[in-house]
Amino acid sequence: MDAIASQSISRITAASDGVDHIPFAGQELANPSWAYAFLSLRNVPLLASLASQALPTSTELEPQSLALTAWSYAALNFRHNPLCSAIAAASRAKISQFGLQDIANLAWSLAVLEFASAGAPLLDAISSSAITKLHAGGSGSPGA
Repeated sequence: MDAIASQSISRITAASDGVDHIPFAGQELANPSWAYAFLSLRNVPLLASLASQALPTSTELEPQSLALTAWSYAALNFRHNPLCSAIAAASRAKISQFGLQDIANLAWSLAVLEFASAGAPLLDAISSSAITKLHAGGSGSPGA
């Protein structure tokens, strides 16, 4: 797995330097962190590299990518403050688009990472969106 992480870091670096014309964004950033978290493999250089690449594009991430990235870092107990702040800001702006599972993953991640600086506005948005979705039938799909 270290070889895969090293190759991924090289590709992420090439993408951020403009050498590789295929940028890492969205699902391409969420999937590696999720896979490593699923396998309980904490590769600090890879997580740091993914976090650095996610920062400039965090507002473009889909709700599922935001929630899965947060969940992955929390599952590996890897707190990257700039990434947490970026995920919190992007999530707050898109919270109405989150499904119930995404809301649950995000809330759990904030609690595990003890990211209190996400603040009351995000926590209020999470609870309000969850209540609205539950009253609407609780399907868990965005807009439900």
